[in-house]
Amino acid sequence: MPLRAAHLRPLFFVGRNPPSQSLSCRSFFRTPIATAKPKKVLKPSVVKPRVVIANLKAARPVKLSQQRNSLPVHATPLPVDPTADSGDQTNFFSSFQADLRTPESWPKMLFFIVALELGVTLYAARKTNLNTDYWVDRLTHGEATEGLNNHVIVVARAVEFGQTLERWGQVLVRMTQALGTTMQRVMLDSYISAAEKIIQAPDALRVCWGICAVNGVVFLAWRIPSLSTFMITNFVHHPLSGKAHTLLTSVFSHHGGFHLIFNSMALLSFGSAAGTFLYVRQAQLPSSPLESTSAYHFLAFFISAGVFASFGSHAIQVRRYDAFVRTLPKFAARPRINGSLGASGAIYACVTLCALAFPDTRIAPLFIPFSVPIQPGVGALMLLDVVGVLRGWRMFDHIAHLSGALFGVLYYFFGPPSWNGYRRLTATDSGKEI
Repeated sequence: MPLRAAHLRPLFFVGRNPPSQSLSCRSFFRTPIATAKPKKVLKPSVVKPRVVIANLKAARPVKLSQQRNSLPVHATPLPVDPTADSGDQTNFFSSFQADLRTPESWPKMLFFIVALELGVTLYAARKTNLNTDYWVDRLTHGEATEGLNNHVIVVARAVEFGQTLERWGQVLVRMTQALGTTMQRVMLDSYISAAEKIIQAPDALRVCWGICAVNGVVFLAWRIPSLSTFMITNFVHHPLSGKAHTLLTSVFSHHGGFHLIFNSMALLSFGSAAGTFLYVRQAQLPSSPLESTSAYHFLAFFISAGVFASFGSHAIQVRRYDAFVRTLPKFAARPRINGSLGASGAIYACVTLCALAFPDTRIAPLFIPFSVPIQPGVGALMLLDVVGVLRGWRMFDHIAHLSGALFGVLYYFFGPPSWNGYRRLTATDSGKEI
């Protein structure tokens, strides 16, 4: 069965009006708001501090459980079943109970944060400029750009992408000729349906698909026993470890299946709406440069929000830990600080950004048969995190949630103008294909 261009319908939305700030976003928020919540903290069992007399400690017999909880820093942790209860997770984190910070830890941490935030944003701005210049040159052939706007460029990109998918469809037709008419029709119909969804998807939604794929790969890495030590060391942020790179890697790390699913659902919902706002708001600012894609802008926003949330949790936990340790007797055992991981800090930034950008939107909370306005719903979620911080709840990283929410609020007011400044800073004279 020959595949024709009409089958793929690559120009599905050509001629439609571009998205506007008054866009109804209810379809973006059918994902329950509660799914944006979990930034799971892998929690060892709590060991209350107690005073130990040095000259009696050596003479007293050591129990097996105490041996497990006092493994040296560089010892290999015991293997743990991912489905095991929290009691077994003490061994899972036993190698991170020592305070490995040095006087250089804070300067190193701050340098990492500033360098990463600036580097990611400048890189994203540069890539956006290159892509935009390429399409402007292609559409105008070096002539004046009067009448050219973001919508025209986006439509042109969609047309070319649709033609690319159509060529791939022709290859699929040739590869499936030997399978019979029925099987070939089923495969082509599936391909056409997927191609239409990809073409119609906003750039930010495609970025969310990529982030979910990366999260899935990291999740599978957690399931490999031989990588357990590497994953604990590099994909969980422990405030006392003295490491800075885990502020970033922990954002893409999910140890539990439900944690991954809930965060992915929330990201696909709120992330797509947040990316739409960033694209529309940038175009509305005076003297804004043309922008062919919002993918790089949203990716920079997501990474910056995740690292900001991780650092906020890190700074407050370390400060509270140091203040508590100063009150302990000289020989008292020090308390533990749980490691944390997950993308919910960055997702919270998307949630608060959407709440401010689309105040008339209604959301459907988990297990509630009716929808609620987004701003009261998000406010209730923030209040729950505040209570969690005050009450000392340890199941979720409430400080990271609130830090991410703060980043979203700040970015709503200052992000788009700053993005245009980065665009001008990295502006190019001529476009080149990326």
